[in-house]
Formats: sequence, C-alpha cells, structure tokens
Amino acid sequence: MSETIAGNTGYLGYTGGWAPVCALIEPLERDEPDAIQRLLREAHRSGLVTSFDWPTWMTGRGRELSGHPEQIAGATLEECRRLLVAHVRRDRFVTGHLRAMIDGGEVPTILRRAAELTGNA
Repeated sequence: MSETIAGNTGYLGYTGGWAPVCALIEPLERDEPDAIQRLLREAHRSGLVTSFDWPTWMTGRGRELSGHPEQIAGATLEECRRLLVAHVRRDRFVTGHLRAMIDGGEVPTILRRAAELTGNA
C-alpha cells in the first residue's frame, strides 16, 4: 500500500492511485490524441472513479471549487478526487464536457494539486 498523508488521504486512505493519473498532465495539455482515453482508463483502473452523489456534491463544495483555480489550490485530495469524478461523470451526459474542462485548465489544475498532495509533482 502507498504512503498515507496525514489529514489529506485519498480514497480509502491511500494516495498511490494518483501517480499514473497525475503523469497525464502534460499529455492532456499538449492534446495528445489518446490522452483523454488514458486519463479515463487510469482513473478507473486506479480506483479513483467511484460512485457517489456527484450532482448533489456539485451544488455545494463542488461548485465552490469548479471554475475557481485559487480554491482548487487549497482543495484536499478527496475534493480533487470528487471534482475529477464529477467531470468524468458529467461528460457521459454532456458531450465534450471533459475536453472543455481540460482545455480550460481545470483538470490539469486538479491533477497538479493532487500531485502536490501525493508527492507526485
């Protein structure tokens, strides 16, 4: 099991699932052809994408974070996970949502914060 960071543990208390996801920051920003598919695959494979009531969460803390990079800069690892999951899930209903969140810099900001918290920066 990966190292646990006191006060900012990830899903189920581990941080290891973030490493392969955080490694995709630059490929996403460079718009590499398969970067989004790799992000989706690694996020699911690592156990970061789990079921929770993301629509309700996005009306509260998620709304405070989304679209506000200065807020994401202070987000916990769990908040980063939830925000990433919300964007992944929303993309299933709103075609192009995830691409827009990548192009607008929100997903890379989330991944940078997670990398910082997990030591994968």
